[in-house]
Amino acid sequence: TAQTVGSALMAVAYPITLPILPLAQGFQKQREDNRLAFQPEIGPPKRRRRTFMSMYLMPMTIQMTTSELALFEAWYDDDLSEGSYQFTFTDPITEVVTRHTFETSYTIEDTRTFDDDESVWNVSFTLRVMP
Repeated sequence: TAQTVGSALMAVAYPITLPILPLAQGFQKQREDNRLAFQPEIGPPKRRRRTFMSMYLMPMTIQMTTSELALFEAWYDDDLSEGSYQFTFTDPITEVVTRHTFETSYTIEDTRTFDDDESVWNVSFTLRVMP
């Protein structure tokens, strides 16, 4: 669970036993616009940088087995207080561990076909990469 050190909240780690690589289809890393715009009475809008660090959104889908999904849901509910806390996660592009939050809750899709014995679930969510 998240712990407080001094006045700072420590980020919880994404469980190392869960898959981290998203499916290629649907994965994106979207840079948020970091500019403020002002429209003067005459001429084009004037823009300036809002902050020194841009944030990114990463919608993704990760495939999990039934046991991995149970672990993910317990981590999300208990350790992250239903997705409220920040956590560390390895960026799939840069492979650097950074802090994230859930921008949205997650959705679960069953990918079984009639021939499959074991369930594989697509777990979809959007992460906000923190500066």
